[in-house]
Parts: sequence; C-alpha cells; structure tokens
Amino acid sequence: MLLVVMERYVIDGRLDEQRVRDFGLWWRSLGE
Repeated sequence: MLLVVMERYVIDGRLDEQRVRDFGLWWRSLGE
C-alpha cells in the first residue's frame, strides 16, 4: 500500500513541499 502511494507521488511529479507535508500528516495519523 505504502509503495503504491509513494510511486504515485513520484510518477505524478508532484512531490513538492506541500504534498510531503500532507503525506507526513497522513502517515502520523496511521500511527495513532
């Protein structure tokens, strides 16, 4: 699942600061 998400970020070429921040928030929400 995680790899699929990461691949989509890379393929879309949208791995900018905002999306990295959003991804970090989403990742932390999974751990709670």
